[in-house]
Amino acid sequence: MARLRQQKSASVPRFADEAAAAAFWDKQSPLDYPDEFQEVQVSFPRRLIKRALTVDLSEEAMGQLTRVASEKGIDPSTLVGMWILDRLRGQATST
Repeated sequence: MARLRQQKSASVPRFADEAAAAAFWDKQSPLDYPDEFQEVQVSFPRRLIKRALTVDLSEEAMGQLTRVASEKGIDPSTLVGMWILDRLRGQATST
C-alpha cells in the first residue's frame, strides 16, 4: 500500500545561501509544502535571431577543433562562437 505524504505545517525556511537551500531540497520535496507554492504563467521571449557563418577548415584543423571541443564537453560550433566573441571583446577593449 502506498504511503501518502504528510503535509507539514511548517513554512519553507529562509536560507543563508544556495548551499543551504540545496542541502534542504536534497532531503525535502516541494510536495511537502503545498501551501508555499503557487502556479504561475510563464512566457519566454522569442529566441534572438542568429546569423550563420560558414568557415572552411582543413581536415586537420577540423580534427583539432573537434578534439578541443570534446575535451571541454561542448560542440565545435559553440567553441568557435566562444572564441570569436572572446576575441571581439578583446578588440573592443584595446581600441
